Amino acid sequence: MTEPRNAPVVVVGVDGSPAAERALEWATAYAESAGASLRVVCAWALPTSFGRPVPHEGFEPAVAARQVVEKAVAGLGLPADRVETLAPVGSAGEVLVDVSKDADLLVVGRHGHRTIVSHLLGSVSSYCAHHAQIPLVVIH
Repeated sequence: MTEPRNAPVVVVGVDGSPAAERALEWATAYAESAGASLRVVCAWALPTSFGRPVPHEGFEPAVAARQVVEKAVAGLGLPADRVETLAPVGSAGEVLVDVSKDADLLVVGRHGHRTIVSHLLGSVSSYCAHHAQIPLVVIH
C-alpha cells in the first residue's frame, strides 16, 4: 500500500522588491492552478562590516523580514491553510535552498539591474540555480 501524496509545495522568496513581487504573483498563480501550498520566505541577516555586526539603533531585521513576508501574503487569493510564511535568519540563497528541500518548486525573482546587466542573474537567483535540488523558476 502506498501513502497518498500530499499537495505540492511551492517555495517563493520575497524581499519587497518588484522582482520578488512578480515572483510571488507567478508562484501564487501556479499554486492555484496546481492545487499546491505556498511557502513564502523572507531571509534576513544582521548587517556586518568586516565580519562584525553593525549596530543600528531602532532597526530590527527579524521584525522587518516578518513585515515583508506578512505584507506579501496579505492580498493572496489562496486559502490561509495553503500559505505558510517564514522569516529565518541566514543568507537568502542558502535559506531558500534549505527551506525548499522538501518542496516541489522554488521560485525567485531575478536581480533588478538596469541596462546590459539586466540580462544577468542576481546573487540569490544564481546561488539557487547552482544549489537547489528541485526545479527552479527565475522570474524576470
